[in-house]
Amino acid sequence: KNIMENIINSYTIFHTNSKKGGTKISCQSLISLSNQDQALIVDLRSSEAFNSGHITASINIPVNDVSRRSNEIINSTKSVVLVCETGSSSTNAGETLKKEGLKDIFILRGGINGGR
Repeated sequence: KNIMENIINSYTIFHTNSKKGGTKISCQSLISLSNQDQALIVDLRSSEAFNSGHITASINIPVNDVSRRSNEIINSTKSVVLVCETGSSSTNAGETLKKEGLKDIFILRGGINGGR
């Protein structure tokens, strides 16, 4: 019984964490959404990092500005894809946006670094 409980608890923790902030998507899924013009890609990195290179058609809202500028994201009719350096800032920003009422949030798995 204890082994089964541990397995269930481990699965629950993993499953919850994998959805935290939004659904993780691959680079290929992001490209597909973008090519169909169905994605609002929000780059959460600093302005300096964004200006040194970013995903085509993405907008820059540094992670610290997400709460203040959430209306720019929430009012979109497209799927929202959050992108950061490694994926961790996107998770936190996604949680913030969920509290603001946004439901369909995607996160680029591994961030910009994972897609290179």
